[in-house]
Amino acid sequence: MRTNTNFNHIDIINHLPFAIILIDTNECIINVNQLGDHLLSELHPSITGQPIHRFLDTSYVTTVLQSRQSLTKVTYLNKTNKKMLVHYIPFLDEQKKLIGVLLMMQPYDQFYHKVITHTDYSLYQEVLKVLATHSQQAIRFLFPNQEEWFVNDQWHHFIHMQKASDELCATIVKNIDQSMQYRREKKSYFTVKRHGKKAIYIINAKPVFIKGRLIGFVQTMEQKLENTQNNELEIARQVIRHLEKNYQLDDMIGQSLELNVVKEQAKLYKNLTEPIFIEGEIGTGKFMLAKAMHSEGVRRIYPFYHLNVKEVPLNSLESVLFGHKTDSGLLHKVKNGTLYVEEINFLSKETQEKLFDFIQGENEKSFNIQFIFSSATPVTNKHLTDKFQDLINRYKLKIPPLRERKSDLKMIAFHKLKCLNIRYHLAIENIDEEVMRRFTDYDWPKNIAELEWILEQAVKGIGMNVRILTLDHFPHFQQVNKHTQTIFKPKTLQQAMDYFERNYLLEILKKNNYHKTKSAKELGISIRNLYYKMDKFHIDRGSKS
Repeated sequence: MRTNTNFNHIDIINHLPFAIILIDTNECIINVNQLGDHLLSELHPSITGQPIHRFLDTSYVTTVLQSRQSLTKVTYLNKTNKKMLVHYIPFLDEQKKLIGVLLMMQPYDQFYHKVITHTDYSLYQEVLKVLATHSQQAIRFLFPNQEEWFVNDQWHHFIHMQKASDELCATIVKNIDQSMQYRREKKSYFTVKRHGKKAIYIINAKPVFIKGRLIGFVQTMEQKLENTQNNELEIARQVIRHLEKNYQLDDMIGQSLELNVVKEQAKLYKNLTEPIFIEGEIGTGKFMLAKAMHSEGVRRIYPFYHLNVKEVPLNSLESVLFGHKTDSGLLHKVKNGTLYVEEINFLSKETQEKLFDFIQGENEKSFNIQFIFSSATPVTNKHLTDKFQDLINRYKLKIPPLRERKSDLKMIAFHKLKCLNIRYHLAIENIDEEVMRRFTDYDWPKNIAELEWILEQAVKGIGMNVRILTLDHFPHFQQVNKHTQTIFKPKTLQQAMDYFERNYLLEILKKNNYHKTKSAKELGISIRNLYYKMDKFHIDRGSKS
């Protein structure tokens, strides 16, 4: 063993089955054991005192010196191109002072042989290769260190034959990086126009675990041409889901970071047994999110019930929830399913106490109910007890208002327009830029519900030959800025009637503090008819609009 500074236990170190190399803080070699001497002397007659980069094509010594954290990397010996597995370890003296980096190095083929000998790794590899080779999708496999292990012909075709753009390649790299970073599945999309048609690349990366150990990542890619007919079919399905209130998470339109965070959280929370709290202003889609989590979760085959606390008289709320006798309350009906409780700020302290005890006790034993609570206004100690707040705030989702995700505005508007095309048998293709500019300048105090109502008023009664919505179709939206409310100036008799009816409904509801039974009685209509009109005019059933 060549040495300037003595190793302890030299005999043991010399008989280790891998090379040991000690690097100082100047990245020069100061010690090697016998195997290290054998490997490196083939490259250069002098070893000690030489910079490590003379022997390895890529050295991570600088990174380890700066971070003081160990690394394991695959690299190559210079000249011979021999593949090596190298462990970089910070080397400290007795006073914990960094004096260099210790390299433990062995030929990669030796390491690979040991893995195959002692595990089922080779069997898994062969199975994966066969599956990937016969798949119609483009597939590649990568090791945890991002080294590419296997690529099938379809992947080669996408990348090389179709000359993938730099942007697509960047999307592929970002997709695998995110999957590696969070150790979970990640899906990405990339759209490109070709020959007048849109091609959509769907890229998916997923970690592969064997017996709890991460062995690598599988990444797939497929290309789909945008099909107008299929697109319209999906829009039609969304319209039906909207009418039936049987939502999915994809029905929450938008690609902003703020919305994606909420949707990703919802995917993680949808199968919880603990209560979930959704906070969001009027018209942001709290009910949609709650129903989507139920529809996509393990409880989808069981009941979903919606309870708006403001719609139930305070003195009868407990009987509605718990019933007067066995199996008569809402909690018994929703067993194993989901109960969405809206406007919890209006729960009495006594009901909170009883509900808290139920959730912490009897529910866990036999009811297995997923409670989803929501509020259009922030919850405070004025309304809720400390322990009830602690209970619901453990898993919290906050839907951002439309004014905080203006980047989604155009996408939402065009999606709603496609839905209205189907509903009213129209063929509107676009919205004028000036309209979109005014939409962007507006703060949307009632959020998406207000946007949908505004668009619906614009398309009612227009001709089948209209292809673009202009300012003329929005007479009620002519003078709008960040500090004004919508000014509605009816254009047709039907619009005037709708405008009057909506505002009169709001007036009566406000007068009765949104008590639906009293309001329906004063209006001379049934409670069912009142709900229909509120949905028609996009009046939130628990709103203060």
